[in-house]
Amino acid sequence: MSSITNGWLAVIALIAIVIVALLLAVFVITIVTLTKVDRIGRPPAGTAAHVDSATAVVITKALEGLRAENSSLKKQVQREESGRRNAESRAEVAETATQSAASLTGEQIRQGVEKARTKEFSQLQEKLRGAELHNMSLHQECSDLRAKLAKTDKRAAANNADLTETEQLLDQASRRLVDANLERDAAQREAATLKLEFEKLKAEPAPTPKPKSNIVTRTTATATNGFSEFDEADKQWKAGEDTELLAAYFTSRNLAATADSLRVDQKQVALRLVTLLLGPQGVVDDPSALKHGKTYSATDSKGIVEAWLDGRKLPAIARDFQRDQLGVGWKLLDDTSRPVELTAGMIADIVDEAHR
Repeated sequence: MSSITNGWLAVIALIAIVIVALLLAVFVITIVTLTKVDRIGRPPAGTAAHVDSATAVVITKALEGLRAENSSLKKQVQREESGRRNAESRAEVAETATQSAASLTGEQIRQGVEKARTKEFSQLQEKLRGAELHNMSLHQECSDLRAKLAKTDKRAAANNADLTETEQLLDQASRRLVDANLERDAAQREAATLKLEFEKLKAEPAPTPKPKSNIVTRTTATATNGFSEFDEADKQWKAGEDTELLAAYFTSRNLAATADSLRVDQKQVALRLVTLLLGPQGVVDDPSALKHGKTYSATDSKGIVEAWLDGRKLPAIARDFQRDQLGVGWKLLDDTSRPVELTAGMIADIVDEAHR
């Protein structure tokens, strides 16, 4: 609107300059005319009057033309001013409309931005809830994995225990295999020795047979020649006899079979084997034991073997089961699981230790 106002002011200034220029031109013409008249001299009275009258007419016409032009210019200026005012009014209306539109647009923009922010906030809240749910799921999965790891650790510990036990069993089996190989070698050497002795005996003349003595064993149901089942006095064992005794027991692992093969009373066989293999202390055959001579139950028999395998000593086991050491040792020596350790390689060391 300020640019329109400046334009109208420039037009008015131009019109004013034109009017002033015309007035100056008329004034100059008048001055020039008067100067010419003075140079010529005074004319006759009629001529002067005629000139003054013509000049006056000219000036009057010029002034009228100027007045008419001035009036026209004023009317044009009024029209221009009216147009300027109309333009200013329209500009004010346009500016008001523009401001209103700008205000409306700003409000719409603000509302749009607010809606966009609200929508974005809602989306962020949705994402946050999704992230929280995912986090809860991860926590649950982590807890499940910890539980599985604990179970795996338990299984691993159990597997390690089984592996350790298996390794121990393998080690025991390896040792037994070595012992079996040693026993086999010893048996082969013994067989070779027996074969040589047999060849020597075949080459020697047969000795005169002696009458057999009456031998009483545990398996004998009745007395022979008036002797009871245990009437034979304690036998004194020599080193060679101990070797034969241990070899016979190693082969059969049964006291009755050992006694039959050696033709020696089972009690004497049991007493000697208990002494050589089980480490008794004090009185071995003790009739004063609370359960002496009574039948062994299956539970007692199993308990005696388990106690021996657990490392308990013979006197302690006998005391726990209210038996004598001979009875407990007899059960251990006759048990089919062979809890008493004995190998062919051990026989010589056992005999040497007994006869030092």
